[in-house]
Amino acid sequence: MPRRIWLAGLLLLTPFAAQAQEGSCYADALVSSQTVQRIGDAIYISGRTKFRCEDGVVVMADSAVRAFGRRTLLGNVSFSDPEKDIQTQVLQFEERTGQVVTFGNTIVTDRKAGSVLKASNGLTYWRETKENPVPRIEVLTGRPQLILIEEPKPDQTSDTTKIDSDRMEIVGQKLFRGWGRVVIKRGELDASGGQAIFDDSLGIMDLWETAHIKGEKYDVKGDSVHAEVEGDVFKALHVFRNAKIVSEDLQVEGTRLRIAFDSGAVQRLIARGEAQKPGGQLLGPPQAIATTPDFVLKADSIDALAPGQELEKVFAVGNAWGSREPDSLDLKLPELIQRDWLRGDTVIAYFVEMPDSMKAKRAPTDSTSTRVMDRLLASGTREKPATALYRMRPENDTTKEAEIGYVAARQITARFRAGEVFDLTATDKVRGVYLQPNQRVLPATVDDSNTKSSKTPVVKKGPGGK
Repeated sequence: MPRRIWLAGLLLLTPFAAQAQEGSCYADALVSSQTVQRIGDAIYISGRTKFRCEDGVVVMADSAVRAFGRRTLLGNVSFSDPEKDIQTQVLQFEERTGQVVTFGNTIVTDRKAGSVLKASNGLTYWRETKENPVPRIEVLTGRPQLILIEEPKPDQTSDTTKIDSDRMEIVGQKLFRGWGRVVIKRGELDASGGQAIFDDSLGIMDLWETAHIKGEKYDVKGDSVHAEVEGDVFKALHVFRNAKIVSEDLQVEGTRLRIAFDSGAVQRLIARGEAQKPGGQLLGPPQAIATTPDFVLKADSIDALAPGQELEKVFAVGNAWGSREPDSLDLKLPELIQRDWLRGDTVIAYFVEMPDSMKAKRAPTDSTSTRVMDRLLASGTREKPATALYRMRPENDTTKEAEIGYVAARQITARFRAGEVFDLTATDKVRGVYLQPNQRVLPATVDDSNTKSSKTPVVKKGPGGK
């Protein structure tokens, strides 16, 4: 049983009584070799001692000094109140304000949720008081580490968030602020930035200074990100400046990007470019860009639908331009006609699952997207019609030269088969040109025993004598 140090009680009686309204502490010796000394207004205690204070504060240390309302604890210090348990080597406790300051390696455990904070260079803890109704912890150096545990809901396991940063502040049970190389990991959520705010009670997370969020099937980057979070999954992401998302089927870039999720999977992407500023200065890409493995789409704004994270439809509005990436055969053509493309005020791209015949040609180790282009629809205006350039070859015949078509109309639809244009239709104010390659045809040889014949090439012209 600890022995009450009556001498210590007598020495400490006067200062405790004078500050009884701010809270008082009582000392119990935990070792028999304890000594107590008073020098002026300071009281020194040497030997393992337990201090029991008002407001549920309990402190143990190898030695202690009390002067001017501040208690300094030294050696294997253990501090606890109704909110926190603190383990450190040096601790100062301001009885009047409730402020706790630690020095050196410190571990703080939340007594309600079990969250743990590790700070190698110490921290400052403002306890809950009438003047300070919300407890707060601030760590300025030492790259602290926080394991934030949310109290489990009925029939659910608790969520754990791991956070590292150069500096951090924790307000209450839910709010975190971090500065300098902030890294946040929670389930499949992996986020980082130069600064961060994470408010678990509101379900929001903000990242600044080269924000980066990595999920299981997507990667998001931007100058800053505002995230709506529920548990360990995102509900929505708002990305600002140099915004970019890379997923299995689609990559989207823009000045601003909004990403909607369904059960943690990307469901919808909305991006826009940067409008022209006075003086001609642009603060970001002039247009949003959507890229699939074989197609590029540019426009003032882009809206991509991907239910179940499978690309289904992409709307491009405002100076829209879509282009199919050239293949090995296309690269043999002049650069001007290496790509199929459509241009219009609006371009809509439709995607479907790759047919089994195409899947059978893929390597067993090929894990790229199985979504392929089904059709493209471009719409223009009376003043500025939609236009398209396309190449066509006989099906399954790669030996033939491509036939080139250019068309302008109010609306153009290109249909694809196995990644190639096989049909194109245009409506309203249609005009254009269709070019076929020159074909050299050799005439039949005439046998004449008395005359030696020669083979003269004949040029077969395409439509219009071209």
